Amino acid sequence: MSVISRIKTWLTNRRPPRRPRPQRPATAPAATRPQPAPMPASQPAATASAPVQYGPAAPLVHVTLNYFLSRSSQSLKKTITLTGYSGAPLTLPWTVLPGYVLVSVTGFTASFPATNTTITYYYEPRLAGPVLVYHRTTTGRLLSLPEILRGPVNTQFTAEALPEMADQLLGPARQNGTFTTHTQTLHFTYNVAQLENAQAPEQAYITLNIGKTAFLAPEDTATHGAYLPAGTAWRVYTMVREPNQTVWLNLGGELWITASDTTPQTDLPFLPGPMQLALPTVHFEGTTTAMNQQARISAGPTGVTTWDAPYGQAIARLASGTAVHISAKTVLADHSEWLETDCGLVLANYVEWQN
Repeated sequence: MSVISRIKTWLTNRRPPRRPRPQRPATAPAATRPQPAPMPASQPAATASAPVQYGPAAPLVHVTLNYFLSRSSQSLKKTITLTGYSGAPLTLPWTVLPGYVLVSVTGFTASFPATNTTITYYYEPRLAGPVLVYHRTTTGRLLSLPEILRGPVNTQFTAEALPEMADQLLGPARQNGTFTTHTQTLHFTYNVAQLENAQAPEQAYITLNIGKTAFLAPEDTATHGAYLPAGTAWRVYTMVREPNQTVWLNLGGELWITASDTTPQTDLPFLPGPMQLALPTVHFEGTTTAMNQQARISAGPTGVTTWDAPYGQAIARLASGTAVHISAKTVLADHSEWLETDCGLVLANYVEWQN
C-alpha cells in the first residue's frame, strides 16, 4: 500500500470519542470560606497605625514614687508604689508637703512603661510669707494694729474678726487661706455707728475711782499706751456718746477713756489756790534828786500804774488828769526816769508838769 493510501485510511478510520470522566463533588463551596476584606491601596498597613495594646496580655509593671530633699537622698515621705499594665495611662498623685515646695521631678512618665521604673520628686524647704490682717471702719480708719499671721508654707490659716465688734462687722467673721511664699493681705470692715457729740463744760474735771486704760479714739481697740492711775484728776475737754449709751471722755489730744468709774468735779481738787505772780526784781544803779513840784497824770484813757520801787510791785492805777505832787526824781542806769508821787512811783513819760 502506498503512502497516500495509508493516509486516506487513517482519515476515514477515526477513533471513537472518549467517555467523559465523572467530576468529583466540591468539598465546600468557595463562598463559604472566610476571605480577608480587600484593603484600599491608599490605606497604610494595619500594623503601622494600630494603638498600643495593654491589658492582661501586657506585662504588669511597678512605678515607685520617691520624695527626697533636694540635692540629697533624705526621704521626706514614705515611698508609694503604683502597679499597672505596660502602656496603660499613669495618674500620679499630687503631694503637698508642709514647709516644702516642689522644685524638680526626675523619671516622669504619663503611662506605665515596659519595665519597672522610679519617679523621684525633689523638695526644698521654704519660708512662708506673712499674712497681714487689717481691721478698718467703712471710712478707712484703722481700729487696731495690723495682725501678722505666720506658719509653714502650704499649711492652712484662719483669720478672725474682732469679737468685741461682731455686731458692726460687714462680711464673714472668719477668712481661711493657705500660707504661700508670698505676703498676703486680708481686710475686715466694720460699720461703726455715728457718735453723739456733747460739749464739756468750761471747767469740768474728773477723778478716777480705779486705774483706767486710755484709747486713741472712742470705740477704738488700739490703746494709747498710757495707763491712768486711780485717784488722779484730769480735765475733760470733749464728751461723746455711743448708741449703746457708753460715754467717752477726751482728756486732751488722742487720750480717751470711758466715763465709767469716774467722779465728776467742778474744780481740779489738787490745784492750789490762786497765787499772786510777782515780776522779777530788777536792780539798776540810779541817781535820786529831791523835788517839790506839782504835776498831773497824762496817760491817755487807760491811766498809769504806780509802783513801790522802779520795776517793783504795782500799787495802784491813776486815771489820766489826776493831780500829783512830785517829791523826788530817780534816773536809772537804763536811762529810765521815775518820779516819786504821793501815790507811788510813776514813769516820767506819763507826767505833765504844772507851772
